[in-house]
Parts: sequence; C-alpha cells; structure tokens
Amino acid sequence: MIMKKLQMIVAALIVALLVPSSTFAELSEDSKEGAYELREETIRKYSLDISETQYVKMPLGADILSTSIDHSNSERFFVHALVNTLEKRTQEMEFKLYRTDQDLDANIGDYKFLETVQLSYAEHLFHVFYIRAN
Repeated sequence: MIMKKLQMIVAALIVALLVPSSTFAELSEDSKEGAYELREETIRKYSLDISETQYVKMPLGADILSTSIDHSNSERFFVHALVNTLEKRTQEMEFKLYRTDQDLDANIGDYKFLETVQLSYAEHLFHVFYIRAN
C-alpha cells in the first residue's frame, strides 16, 4: 500500500516536470491494470436542438454536468460535459427530450435525468435524459 502511494507521488512529480504549469493535469491510477493515465480536463459544451432523440460524440469517460440555453437560437440549447482532452477514444451519448405530460419510452428507467430546460419561446418545458449509447 505504501509502495503504491510512493509510486503515485513519484509519477505526479514526473508529470509536474513534463507538463507546462498552465496545463491542469492529474495522474490517476487505472484500478484494472495498475497503470497510470495522464488526464487533462476541461468543460466543453455540445449543442442540442429540440428533437426527441439525439446522439452526441464525446471523449470516452465524459461526465455530463448541466445544460444552458443558447440565447442566439431559440430552438437549441447546450449540454456541458467534463472531458479528458487527452482521450482520443470517443463514445456516443444518447439524449432524450420530453415535454411535460408527454408519454415516456418504456426503457426511460435506464436513462439518467439531467435537467429541465425551458427555451425562451416554448410553452412547454423539456426534460432532458441521457445514456451512454456505446
């Protein structure tokens, strides 16, 4: 246990020397392989329209955070996600939008609820759900 912690400290020191100070980097241990992965994280926004089902490609491991309204386009909003910019592999996220009182798909229990969004022109609210599609 102490040896693993010592390895993490040494690896972090190596990263500190190799990565520019303006870069936010974290060395995390991959529990399956005992390997280390360099992570550089940022929050990115992805545009969605008001279609019921949409797919968005994001870096593998992206964490969905929130939504915001696109004030320049009344039929679009944004989803914000924390992503590792060094991750080259991608995953597809499926987003489902439902209006209040709209019937939900039978498998909606498999999805995570993100947020409720009201676009400036809309009479109805849109309830946003998501799942990793692949």
